[in-house]
Amino acid sequence: LIGGAGYTDQTFRDYLRSQLQIQAWEQEITGEVEVTDAEIESFYRTNLDAYQTDPRVRARQIVVDDQDLARELRDRALAGESFADLASEASLERAEQGGAVGGEEPQPVGRPAFPTPVATQVFALQVPGLTPVVENAGRFYLVQVEEILPAEPRPLDEVRDQVREDALAAKRTAVLDRHVEDLVADAEVDLAEGSDLTLADPVVARVGDAQILASDLVRATYTNPQIQQALSPQTASLIVDFFKPTILEQLIDRELAVQGASSLDATFFGSDALIAQSALDWVAREAEADDEEILAF
Repeated sequence: LIGGAGYTDQTFRDYLRSQLQIQAWEQEITGEVEVTDAEIESFYRTNLDAYQTDPRVRARQIVVDDQDLARELRDRALAGESFADLASEASLERAEQGGAVGGEEPQPVGRPAFPTPVATQVFALQVPGLTPVVENAGRFYLVQVEEILPAEPRPLDEVRDQVREDALAAKRTAVLDRHVEDLVADAEVDLAEGSDLTLADPVVARVGDAQILASDLVRATYTNPQIQQALSPQTASLIVDFFKPTILEQLIDRELAVQGASSLDATFFGSDALIAQSALDWVAREAEADDEEILAF
């Protein structure tokens, strides 16, 4: 296993030793970091999207082993016949319940209540209605969604332990980030004599009093997983001319959001990326769109 990963016994031991050293160093820096109840509540409020229930539906289904029959039943349902009666008449599953999913009457259920291809069609519906006929494992499914129950925040008491872990991890990450920034700022680096490299790290953007350095842009660009996968001589100019300016805009937007977070009526902590996203989510938390706006979009 070690050899298949490109290691020898010795290089793997060296790698593992360095990882243990890093873990020990991180523990030394963050070991005493804790979160208060107030911080847990604030983290929950500003990251509600992370603690949502899964979308659910109330539905009835018909399952048959003949595609033509499934299509005929769908046409009859669209013509106005009772879906429950059709399920009682023809379905191979839940016929005695009129096709009700989840109980004697339709109960709120999530994706696992349906085979994957069927769930894809069920949860693609934006309003209650009838799915197309879907084949799965030699059977044909037809689902009538009676009610769509969108995702909603889970109560804090239900997810408090998870929120505490997430908030603590975010706070520890922020402490580590600041510590590393201090180490970099205090570091003295000398180039080897005769080297054609340079230590110049010019400012590429200013956001208020904050500076975005060329090294920040390089790091954000070349640690991007998509760009890493696309690295080649053929894509070099595309990365420099198109992706770098786009990523610089993202860094500026992130810094703007981080600075703006301090003026909001909520407490944010964690990495800059997390603070920025949480602040934007907080500002937009009550945004809604009516049917006319959705259609226009």
